[in-house]
Amino acid sequence: MKTTRDYYFEYIESAHRELLENCPQWVNLNLCMDQFISLLLSILKKLSVTDLEEKYRLTLTVSFIRTHFVIIDLIEASDLIEAATLIRKQAELLARFNEIGDKDLHKLFGKTPNIAAVNIGATYGSLSEIAHSSKLETMSLLGIQANAEHTSFSVYPVFNEHTLKTISIYCDVFCKFVAAMLQYEQLSISKDFNTISMEIINNFIEEGLKSNIDYFEIWKES
Repeated sequence: MKTTRDYYFEYIESAHRELLENCPQWVNLNLCMDQFISLLLSILKKLSVTDLEEKYRLTLTVSFIRTHFVIIDLIEASDLIEAATLIRKQAELLARFNEIGDKDLHKLFGKTPNIAAVNIGATYGSLSEIAHSSKLETMSLLGIQANAEHTSFSVYPVFNEHTLKTISIYCDVFCKFVAAMLQYEQLSISKDFNTISMEIINNFIEEGLKSNIDYFEIWKES
């Protein structure tokens, strides 16, 4: 007898297949992100820091990486409300990472990061609305099935038009993470880090330009 969990996994497998059908470039985009994280980890494991600011930066970096893997799984499953909530966490983490050094560290502790420290515009407001379930409209991320008589929501995750939008938002946040790492002095111990990173990100952008993901439109203009 199938359990609800069995049905859940069937649905996420279906959602993943539909994602790849609608955006075959996702495989290579995901691979590029993984390559960057692999490169980053190869350097981070060599770091030994004692300074409080650097310890804080290091924990933020590790936290971003761990959450990254969860977000990828959620996106591929089209569990979009959950993914958006964690993307918001990543944006706040990057904001705090960027704040370190600009202010006394002890004045940052216990305070919400200033989201202005990471430039994501109005996106943060939308992510907060989703995380707080503050608007009915955000529930459309569940996947709406509408007909003449009523509107219904799927209990199990289903691929929908918001899946690619969620990918677009996360690609933006991920690229801002890359930019923060490229400016992180502790990573300068590797002479090849910047060079290899740029190769990976250039491949990421080239692959993204072939896709139907909105984020990469900005690169067509540059």
